[in-house]
Amino acid sequence: MNTLRLRFDKYLDERHEPIQGLVVNVSEAPERERLTQETPEQVSRMRNRVASVGRESLDHLDVNVQPGRYLVQVLFPGGRVMNREVKVEAEPQLQEITLELGQSPHEYLGWQHLVGNVESKSEYERKRPAITRSMLGTASPPLELKHVTIINSPGSAPISRGIFFERNRGSQGEPRQNFLDRLSRNPCVQIETALPVAQDETFVKFLFRPQGGMAHFRASVFDRHYLVVAVPQECVQYCVLPVPWMHSHGCMELDVEAVVQRLATGRVPDPRRPAYALSIAVRDSDTAMMIGYFGAGDFTAAAEALAPAKDALMMKMINPIAAAAGGYILLASRWDKEPADWHPWLRNLMHWFPWLPDGAIQHGWLRLNTGEDEASFQEARSCFLEALRRGLPFYSRGVSLLRDGLSVIAGESSERLQRDEEVDAALTMVRRMCARTNMKNPFTTIEL
Repeated sequence: MNTLRLRFDKYLDERHEPIQGLVVNVSEAPERERLTQETPEQVSRMRNRVASVGRESLDHLDVNVQPGRYLVQVLFPGGRVMNREVKVEAEPQLQEITLELGQSPHEYLGWQHLVGNVESKSEYERKRPAITRSMLGTASPPLELKHVTIINSPGSAPISRGIFFERNRGSQGEPRQNFLDRLSRNPCVQIETALPVAQDETFVKFLFRPQGGMAHFRASVFDRHYLVVAVPQECVQYCVLPVPWMHSHGCMELDVEAVVQRLATGRVPDPRRPAYALSIAVRDSDTAMMIGYFGAGDFTAAAEALAPAKDALMMKMINPIAAAAGGYILLASRWDKEPADWHPWLRNLMHWFPWLPDGAIQHGWLRLNTGEDEASFQEARSCFLEALRRGLPFYSRGVSLLRDGLSVIAGESSERLQRDEEVDAALTMVRRMCARTNMKNPFTTIEL
């Protein structure tokens, strides 16, 4: 038996800290043809392993194999797959191979590329002429980016959910109302200009670290943060910022990256489609990959992150926002009625952090899945309504689960011939919220 030692090399930032959670498959290479692309069915039959990524990292993944040819397949969040065929000789027994994971369009986009938010440098260079052509003959529209803070006080939560669902456009051709002006009229709202840390003609990057600290989570007042991307006569994007984001050891607050990327458009821009893509990444070596797979809807790959998901949920006192991501992954991993040791943690996530909509959503689904009596049904109903009262979920997955949960409650009430007007009104609002949510982003992004 030989050992194939794999290292995965990629520049991320100046810290050179290895990133955990990259999903890797190793299988015998087919004899008749060399694969360049695997179908999802073939991928799922391979044995997934979890590796770390870093620049010149000493971390490695050891795989015991017989001499022969093997296909090493790296699965990135967002569906990108990298294949490398390697030959394991009889001697030496330990063979080391370093796989370069590709370059990002710029060094400052390393994290965004790894978690699947931006394309590789080669793909970007291929698309760049189309972006340049779409800019020819037209003035680039002014891009307005604002960091919005909603101060948590009585009555502030509805700002983060209800204001989006007013009609932002009248008849065709009527100008869009100024979304930021409407926000600024509320005394609970603070708006600041977001200052980029790096940019070119295509990308603009921002860093957020509000210095909230771990103790901030259990305070009676918790401020919610958002990023607004506004272009005149085009879609407004309003994104939840998951800050403050604490390291799993509780020793420091980590940066949250926001990147705005200009998209290729036609000579005549379509006001119904955004000209810019907005993506968020947390620079957390323990959870960034887990959130990337989960946010991309790749629950097969995210299932390999069950251990870190459980750890994140258990460490909710340090970072309840990361704990919510862990809770969603654990809920997706099993929908049976059998009790699990992490079930009580969802109740705690809901009750200990009354500003967190995602905890209420998860506990509501847990009651629907595991309870069979009327008390469980009523508790689930209360959880979903409470989640809506708390504001926008941090995660897009929470928006869709809130819609589905309210739909179950409304359907059951209808079958009983007992119309629930409060649930019906909430479901109408959440359906509008869901229709405007970009489900490709892990963190809730509303397109207006």
